[in-house]
Amino acid sequence: MVIFPAVFAYGASPEAGPGLVFRVLPNVFNQMPLGVLWSSIFYLVLIIACLTSLMSLHEVVIAYFMDKRGLSRRKASLLITIVVIVLGILSSLSMGKLNDLRLFGKTFFDILDFISASICLPLGGMLMSIFVAWILGKDKFVSGLTNDGKIVVNKTLLNGAFFLLKYIVPMAILII
Repeated sequence: MVIFPAVFAYGASPEAGPGLVFRVLPNVFNQMPLGVLWSSIFYLVLIIACLTSLMSLHEVVIAYFMDKRGLSRRKASLLITIVVIVLGILSSLSMGKLNDLRLFGKTFFDILDFISASICLPLGGMLMSIFVAWILGKDKFVSGLTNDGKIVVNKTLLNGAFFLLKYIVPMAILII
């Protein structure tokens, strides 16, 4: 609610993506009374949000390396942490020193952002809807939404939701 009005007030492009937090908000905080305090609080909370998200995402990959590759938790954690740090450093440097290093006209950060936001998220959503509707099936779908029948939900609503999930959602995601 704060970033996009500020984007237009400072003449930035809304297509700039996550970089807006680091390009536009510093200008906003500079204009505010006690801006240093508010920016410190905002970026501290942002760091906490990033770290908690990172831990939950880290855990999935660590579990994979433990279960499928036989690595110990310590080795899997260390490996994933090193990969994330290297990717983070390269992403950060692509907004500064490595800004001129481009592939298909995009910086390293922009490539990772494109892959995650434009490919992985839609593909994951589409595959999830296909998995739930076509592999798990309607019984498990209904069971999950109704907590094994403990929550009363309108059957017409459930049937409509399942129809959308099975046929419309994958096609809509594919079109988008």
